[in-house]
Amino acid sequence: MDDSFNLVDSLLPAYGYPTDIHEFLILQNGNYLFTATTTSTADLSGHVFNGNPGSDQTTLRNYVIQEFENGTSVFNWNSIDHIHAEQFVDGFPYNPTDFDHVHGNAVVEDPDENLLVSMRHTDAVYKIDRSTGNLIWTLGGIASDFSFINDDVFSGQHDIRLSDNGNLTLFDNGNSKPTPQVTLAAEYELDESTMTATRVWEYSDEDESYARAMGSFRTSSNGEKIIGYGFCNRPTPNFIHLNPQDEMISELLFQDSVVSYRAVMETFSFEPSKPEISCSFSNNVTVLSAPSGYSSYVWNTGEQTQHIAVTTPGTYQVWTNLGVGMIGSEPFFLTDSLEPCSLTAVAQFEDAISATQVIRFYPNLNQIEVLAPGSVTILNSIGQLVLKTEVSNTRRLNISNQVNGVFLVVLETESGDRSVRRFLKL
Repeated sequence: MDDSFNLVDSLLPAYGYPTDIHEFLILQNGNYLFTATTTSTADLSGHVFNGNPGSDQTTLRNYVIQEFENGTSVFNWNSIDHIHAEQFVDGFPYNPTDFDHVHGNAVVEDPDENLLVSMRHTDAVYKIDRSTGNLIWTLGGIASDFSFINDDVFSGQHDIRLSDNGNLTLFDNGNSKPTPQVTLAAEYELDESTMTATRVWEYSDEDESYARAMGSFRTSSNGEKIIGYGFCNRPTPNFIHLNPQDEMISELLFQDSVVSYRAVMETFSFEPSKPEISCSFSNNVTVLSAPSGYSSYVWNTGEQTQHIAVTTPGTYQVWTNLGVGMIGSEPFFLTDSLEPCSLTAVAQFEDAISATQVIRFYPNLNQIEVLAPGSVTILNSIGQLVLKTEVSNTRRLNISNQVNGVFLVVLETESGDRSVRRFLKL
């Protein structure tokens, strides 16, 4: 899509293959690369998987890599032609009617224009000759061409990438490691002359968490790193952002069981305009309105009109059409059924100068300081009331027991003046 989210191009795999979800790249030559699947049948009765014999009519799910130039397939690589099912690692599921024996999950282009592909169910990374499709080498798994110098070898890995220094980075889920399993972000230096792999960096969070599936690890040119923990739940963070000294810049934990396949940092050259919700209250009826000029409106209540009447406190959001998709507003927090519009209206037009004079935040202490008498209301990022209290003079309020995130602090004086500030608690 372009910067306005209008469709520029779209493709389906060649030969009628189903599209695979795991990868899409724009290559150095401008061609598109993405992944697909296909099936074949194999006699695996002479092999044992997870202690059980294979079927002589096993249906294999094969991983396909396709490259397209101007809509035409110019490279088609099928895993079954190069990787036998005997490289499958016990611990992952064997299903005779749908055996995902390699489970490709990431592709990256090498500077020499060949391809590296991660196969999770073989605990291995393969280098593919772009001209012939043949394997150049195998890293990890039972058929590794490399010796690992100082490492017990990655397993169940995700998101292989090449850093600026040419090293291989990956998210080592650690599925094949002995209990207790620990998931790592790792970086390897590969010597293709001696065929040795040396782990030069690794990181695990302070709880040594285990993410049994999904996940990602990326490094940026300035040395910052972002690690996505994939299939995990609290207290494991969904992602961690590190500075070049591996000190935490920020982390994110979803409030529910949402998981994230990959976490990446991007700097966009555009900023789409979000619709802003306005509020009116008359005759005991609260009406929330989206801007005019759109052909589609979808509220989180299910309504599809420009204006909606609301009767209960809560968090409201609207999506409007943009290009080929929809874009959402910032959440609107309706917290007071008697004065439903006042708090959010102030938040949208905060006076940063006056608010700075009377509301301060001390991030190292997780304390909010109020320097004027009045009523203080603190809301979290989803509109839940954290604290409501009266202060008669300068007072510090402790929010260290709250989950990290954005907080909205409103101070209303006896004269009716309001000051509003937002803070990010890390």
